[in-house]
Amino acid sequence: MHAGWNFLGKRRRTSVGLYALAFLWVGIVGLPWVIQAWDMVASFNTVIIGLVIATGFSQALYMIGLTLAYQNGELSVVYPLLRSMPLVILPVVGFVLDLPGDVGIGAMVGIGLIVCGCVFLPMNHFRDIKLAHYVNWATLFALIAAAGTAGYSLIDDQATRLIRALPGLSLSAGHIALIYVFLQAWSTAGWLYLAIWIKPAWRENAPATFSLHSQALQTGILLMGTYAMVVWAMAYARDVSYVVAFRQISILLGVALGLTVLKERLTAPKLAGSVLVFAGLVWVALG
Repeated sequence: MHAGWNFLGKRRRTSVGLYALAFLWVGIVGLPWVIQAWDMVASFNTVIIGLVIATGFSQALYMIGLTLAYQNGELSVVYPLLRSMPLVILPVVGFVLDLPGDVGIGAMVGIGLIVCGCVFLPMNHFRDIKLAHYVNWATLFALIAAAGTAGYSLIDDQATRLIRALPGLSLSAGHIALIYVFLQAWSTAGWLYLAIWIKPAWRENAPATFSLHSQALQTGILLMGTYAMVVWAMAYARDVSYVVAFRQISILLGVALGLTVLKERLTAPKLAGSVLVFAGLVWVALG
């Protein structure tokens, strides 16, 4: 789903305003499910409420960083940073904050291989990897987006752990993930509209035509539908870094779509990157 959403997104013009509209639509669509599970939502303590507000901020930070990174740089430089840096940030933050879970040595080796693969995959030639390509505004915004990804991944793992531990809760992990993602959508929309109010230049596509409303709804459903399954997967992993690592399999699917549908050329870095990502996933699984 993630590879498919990015594949479709390549043909569309995105903006902070469009993402704000997309998250707003997800919140509206999910409102009946939130009302149905209101007993659970009403039992949230201040810690869980604070985490929902915080995850919206991190998600908004990711969307703003993503938009600005692609406005200032090329896909071949921005995308690998966006996908690989959270894998570096998460284990470090988890260790420093002494969060629940642990990442084995084998898994750390796997994460390192995935990061290297993410760097190689978009390149046409190995000589394309130069320090000068990464010291620019696009890199800064990409790192901000990556920090947002790492932030909401850690927050959502902690928040859903607390929700599943609420007394008397009879909902399944999948149902909790769905409700949580709808709440996250409302929080993210609020932060994005606040950002647009502070910086009106980002307002593009916020007051949208019918066609843009349709595009925003499609984008929101694909984006949040994908992430709902990620949050669901967190219920079965002892450390959130494993979930984030396995998400990178979408890169292999993206390469496959590029080669088969878009008829892109298979280059040596793409082949090396695919092998490294696959090997890293195996190491994470075994380690």
